[in-house]
Amino acid sequence: MDNRFKMSFFKGSVAASVGTVSSIFFHFISVMLMTRCLPKNEFGLYVLILVIVHSFTILGGLGLDLTLVKFIAGETEEEEEHSAFWPIVIIRILFLVFLGLTVLFVGHHLSTFVDKRVADYLLLIPVMFFAASFRDLFYSTLQGLQQFTKYATVQILSAMARFLLIVVFIELGLLSVRILIYIEIFVPLCSIAAQLLLIPFKLIPDFRLSVDRFTRIIRFGIPLYLNSILTLIVDRANIFIIGAFLTLENIAIYDVADKVPQGFTRLFRSFILVYFPNLSKLFSDGNREDALKIINRSLIIISFGISFTVFSSFLFRSEIIILLFSESYLSASLALPLLMLNFCLRAISNTMGYSLVSAGYSSVPVKVNTFSSVTLIIGSLVAIPVLGIMGAIYSLLLMNTVSQSIYYFYLSKAGIKVKPLKYLKPLFLMIILAGAYYLLGIEIIIFKLIFLLSYVYLCRLIIDEFSEIKDTFSSLIHHLKPAN
Repeated sequence: MDNRFKMSFFKGSVAASVGTVSSIFFHFISVMLMTRCLPKNEFGLYVLILVIVHSFTILGGLGLDLTLVKFIAGETEEEEEHSAFWPIVIIRILFLVFLGLTVLFVGHHLSTFVDKRVADYLLLIPVMFFAASFRDLFYSTLQGLQQFTKYATVQILSAMARFLLIVVFIELGLLSVRILIYIEIFVPLCSIAAQLLLIPFKLIPDFRLSVDRFTRIIRFGIPLYLNSILTLIVDRANIFIIGAFLTLENIAIYDVADKVPQGFTRLFRSFILVYFPNLSKLFSDGNREDALKIINRSLIIISFGISFTVFSSFLFRSEIIILLFSESYLSASLALPLLMLNFCLRAISNTMGYSLVSAGYSSVPVKVNTFSSVTLIIGSLVAIPVLGIMGAIYSLLLMNTVSQSIYYFYLSKAGIKVKPLKYLKPLFLMIILAGAYYLLGIEIIIFKLIFLLSYVYLCRLIIDEFSEIKDTFSSLIHHLKPAN
């Protein structure tokens, strides 16, 4: 790996991370304002519509976003005359038209399975996922062309524009679900306009019809599409099931409790952005011993770091809900730390999955996600009608526990030896301390801080590699830095 590539990769990672963090920041402030200005049922309806639009965006994507990145980044001079960009754009347009017509003609009947009020916005939903789909496609184009600074610029400006529009309509006293939907249409359209100005189309060859090219694109995209659908089920199936069995208010409470874990999930992707390519290089270079060290140390770091945030969210759950949202959502205070615990389990599972893919076992995540999705749906259908949103959370915890166990089986089968007792120590310690605090029931800030500091101190005693965490981060950063 030459110095030029290292510097390019490092700068791209920094730009993408800055864009992600900025987007998360403005998104959180926007949600804070919406939860304070909208009734729960209206906020729940807004969340449900966004999930529907996101689902159609994934279905209409056909796995072509990642396919586009792969084909653009891998094109050579010999292949330039058959660029993947225009075939993918054509496929996207045709399939989105089909989905749009489907929504218009049968959407009224489908809306009865979640909430009848969705039918009032059927004409706007196709426009929303059309705009979101092409925005994501052009983001992928910038990514494939390695225009990371432009990517981050559009991402930041879009998040700022969305936030400012929400503030303006709040000040005018006009904020409503319909206005929010108009914003969700207007901002992506502005993003598309900016992307079209920033994409260096001179690097994209003119369109030439090639049946072989179309076939290759579809064949490559099918497994990615399947995995995207499975990920969608894992991420958002509970929203639909809650909408079917419970109320819009329950959707609002569940989504508010999940906002903090969602933010940490996006930050976790920044870690994967560095972890995955570096681990892949170690395996491809035959440096298996160092790869195993990175895997085990990363699992320990993730377990300790996220368990700390889980414990913090448990101790200060009420304060977090009131600070970030409002007192009317205090019923989400118990769901928050449990969803953070779910994020911890899923982050460990995803790290295992990326480790297997980097070692060449790319089919494993699809198998695991398939089984996990079935577990989640069955668990949710059984638990949500009985336990409400807590049933949804228990189903997620069960799914990610099962997922982690299956990944451990495949890692062992592949000869990748991970040490579960070591990376699970911080998690078990956190659960024990949380249980002790809950039994004592002393709601004093100083007492909470004592428990939190005790967790860190005890982790230092029981984790042998605690002193190596700093060295691990330093080595990863050094791996990205250009040599002197």
